[in-house]
Amino acid sequence: MSNFLTTTRKFIYDMIPVMIGVFLGFSLNNFAENKKLQKHLVNLDKMLQLEILNNQENINHTYDYHAQLKKDLEVINKSDDIMKAVGAFQFKGLRPGNIDQSAFETGVQTGIIQEMEIHKVLNINKLYNLQKSYSSFNESMMSAILNKDFPQTKNETEKFVTSLIMNMNDELGFEGRLKRMYTEVLKEFE
Repeated sequence: MSNFLTTTRKFIYDMIPVMIGVFLGFSLNNFAENKKLQKHLVNLDKMLQLEILNNQENINHTYDYHAQLKKDLEVINKSDDIMKAVGAFQFKGLRPGNIDQSAFETGVQTGIIQEMEIHKVLNINKLYNLQKSYSSFNESMMSAILNKDFPQTKNETEKFVTSLIMNMNDELGFEGRLKRMYTEVLKEFE
């Protein structure tokens, strides 16, 4: 029995340094992983903020252009000779807004975005879902317009201009919501 107790004590005394070593190894590894995760989180935060600021700037310019285009189209639509007004108009294209999503997609793919504050993540998700809807609308609008024949008659021209005005209304609606969302979400980064 005494031999058993001696062997057990020796085993426990031998195991304590091993257990402490393993514990310290796991602790140091966990510390290093947490530090690495925090670095990635700070980088993602900066990338998202810069991407959102860039998107905000693009939408601000696009919004101003679309607002002016809508006004010009409304003047054309109300003119006495719509064919002459369309011919005289210097159309510079529809210029659909360009939105980047690479920082957001990187955060989602790496899973780092899950480490952010939940309220911030929810607002960022709302913003990027709205951006996705906006991009889809732009693709549909451009496709519909490009697939139409250029209007030849007064009636066709009136329908075409009215269609463009309606598209600009929708475009401005999306862009107005995006502008408000950008302001809200950027407050989360302060």
